[in-house]
Amino acid sequence: MPWAWLLLLALAPVGLGARLEMPQAVRLAQAYLGQALEPHKVELKRKEGTLVWEVRLGDWEVWVEAQRGQVSYLRAKKAPPHAARPHLPFLQAWQRAEEALGPLEKLELKPHPQGAYWEARGPRGKAYLLPDGRLVDRKP
Repeated sequence: MPWAWLLLLALAPVGLGARLEMPQAVRLAQAYLGQALEPHKVELKRKEGTLVWEVRLGDWEVWVEAQRGQVSYLRAKKAPPHAARPHLPFLQAWQRAEEALGPLEKLELKPHPQGAYWEARGPRGKAYLLPDGRLVDRKP
């Protein structure tokens, strides 16, 4: 019954066996909070036996289930002070890092003397995006 598989694929929220991409998880977390806050950390983790995107935006931590796209956890968590410093916007950082590293598992804002930089991790290693957009120190 091949048509049954097609029906299941059409009805699955993310697709059978697929997982949300990082920006999708961020949008779901923003929608859940009802605020378009910029994330300062997004990381794919296993929490309580489930694969989740840990999304930190503003003063919140939101877990979005990577397979179903549902929020499974919310807590107040103070934003780090360097999140207010100049940095490359999240979507630009995600695009540049994913081009270099493949599908990202982590993108986190870290303090830098000229603002803040993004630390990215993907299947092809680790890289850093400086506030001016330069990609540096790509490591396999």
